[in-house]
Amino acid sequence: MKELQQLQSGDWDQVQSALEAARDRGDMLEAFRDASDEAIREAIGQVLGSLKVSEAGDVFQDALDDPEYAGVEPDIISFMWNTGLMPEEALLRVAEVGTSGDYRAALEALTWIEQLESVQNEHLLLEAILIVRGSIEDADKVEMKSLAEPMLEALHALERAQ
Repeated sequence: MKELQQLQSGDWDQVQSALEAARDRGDMLEAFRDASDEAIREAIGQVLGSLKVSEAGDVFQDALDDPEYAGVEPDIISFMWNTGLMPEEALLRVAEVGTSGDYRAALEALTWIEQLESVQNEHLLLEAILIVRGSIEDADKVEMKSLAEPMLEALHALERAQ
């Protein structure tokens, strides 16, 4: 892929050209995932975090479910809440990532959940509550309890608002 070589070239003109091409084709998440240079990842992340196209929410949700994006789930969740594109259908996957990843994953998931205004699908909400509650009760996840508890509180607030 010519754009990937341009992204990793270190020449900001080439990087900019590659970013524009990737954005036009809808390959921004792939470019983010595959970029090895932190400055390039940051530049791509800024673009992804500022998208305002509603279809991007579906792309983000699909990427969360795609094993090829393992390791960048916290970034994807961050892109979702930064853009305000937070489909409630992603709630279960966000809860899973937030309770099975590292501190950053939990923090991004907590932020995403706290920004939800409502959840119409009661089944999804109850499953998310069970996932988070299970992580709180898991003795192996003691270090995540400080973020899982407010996550559970936010989910309970959504439940009361139904």
